[in-house]
This record gives sequence, C-alpha cells and structure tokens, in this order.
Amino acid sequence: MNLSNNHTKYIRSLGMSKFRQKYENFVAEGDKTCVELLNSDFSIECVAATSTWLEYNDHAIKNHTCPVYTATTEQMDQISSLQQPSEVVVVAKQKWGSLPDLLTLPKPLFYLDGVQDPGNVGTIIRIADWFGFGGILLGPGTADGFHPKVVQASMGSVAGISLVKTDRLTLLDLANPQHICLLDMGGDVLSPKTELPYHIYVLGSEGKGIDAAWKQTLPDLACVSIGGSSIKVAESLNVGVAAGIVGHHVFNYNLQLLK
Repeated sequence: MNLSNNHTKYIRSLGMSKFRQKYENFVAEGDKTCVELLNSDFSIECVAATSTWLEYNDHAIKNHTCPVYTATTEQMDQISSLQQPSEVVVVAKQKWGSLPDLLTLPKPLFYLDGVQDPGNVGTIIRIADWFGFGGILLGPGTADGFHPKVVQASMGSVAGISLVKTDRLTLLDLANPQHICLLDMGGDVLSPKTELPYHIYVLGSEGKGIDAAWKQTLPDLACVSIGGSSIKVAESLNVGVAAGIVGHHVFNYNLQLLK
C-alpha cells in the first residue's frame, strides 16, 4: 500500500505535542529504534518505509497486522525530523507505566525534575535501560517521554523501560522518603565505597538543578564525583553524563550485594 498525502500529514503532525496528546500515539524513526519497537509489546499503528527497507526487513513486520505503507524517498524526507532521513518510520500507541507498580519492583528508578532537553531525557532512558533500572519518573517541566527527539536519543530503549508522569507530592505520598536520594553538587561524594540503599534517584536540570522544595523535604544528597574527587572542575555536569555515572555506581553497588 502506498503512503498517501493524508497519512504523510498525520505522521508529521505527531512531531507536535498537541497531536501526540490528541491521538495518544508517537512516531519513531531509524532502523534500530523501529525494529526495537516492532519487537516489543507496544501497539503498532502503522509502518511507513522505503521499498528497499521493507524488502530486507520483512521478518520485522510479518507478525504485525497494522497497515504497512511503501513510501518514496521524497515522502520520507517530508516525514523525517532528522537531517539524514531514515528509511523507516513507525507510529505506535503511547504506553505509560503505573507508579504504584514501579514502586513495588526491586529495581532502581530515576526521577527527572525539570529536565527539559529531549536529547538528555532520551539519553537517560537509554542509560537506565542499560544499567537495569526499572523505569523513569518524569516530573513537571521534563520533556515529553514520547517526543521524537527523546525517542531518537533513547536508541530503542523507550521500548524496554517504563515511563511514568508524576510529581513530587504524589511520589512522596506513595514512596518511602528514606528510599529517595537527591543528586546534587552540594551532597556527599559518590565513590565505589558509597552505600546506596536507595530506590529512587532524583536528577535536576543543568541550569536550575533540583527544585528547592525537594531539598527542604529530603536530607540525603549525593554528589557526582569526577575521578573519585569532590573537587569541582566545572560549574555543572551534563545531566545525561551524571545519570551514567550514577547508574554505574548503583549497578556496581547492587552487584556487590549479590556476591
């Protein structure tokens, strides 16, 4: 089935928040991300791809009953948000996790407090997936978990980790405050010997950091160290890089507990 102009406009519209909210769908592009979605339990609404991609990836779509559209290179240029347009685009139904369910899992979680950059959010999703986190909690002011740039930066990990929209008060009402750790430059230095008996790790934006209301509520702060030193060699650290350092520490700490 060839891709029509109406379907082209519809897929493009999902790049805007109001249409993602209206249809409760999102768009993913790129071979790796799309194949991960097609192999996941996400509900796939449609696939649009070049004839070449469809020919070589028949195995990825054969188990799906959704519409599959053959698109020209020009149509893929119109659909794509990338500088180098992809050969495949997948439209899928948004899938949000449940906060109570995530809190019962014996896996760590990241809470993102006002992390506005979609590239950073996508990177953190990928990091969380890599280090075996149970999910990502998206606080107010954080980029939409299904923004095209978030999905792209996650490199397919959006298909493998739960996303939940919540806020500070809701989380504090349901979670044990002693299991929440704020990650802040003014906190204690993380090191291989640091005990991390926490369930939820709160990350703020690079510009504003964690909201002051968090610090008034919770006493436990941890500082991302650089080379094992607490010396601040830069004013701030990219939040995606910080998440990677924290994920590494948490993973190693939990690994030691299993020995």
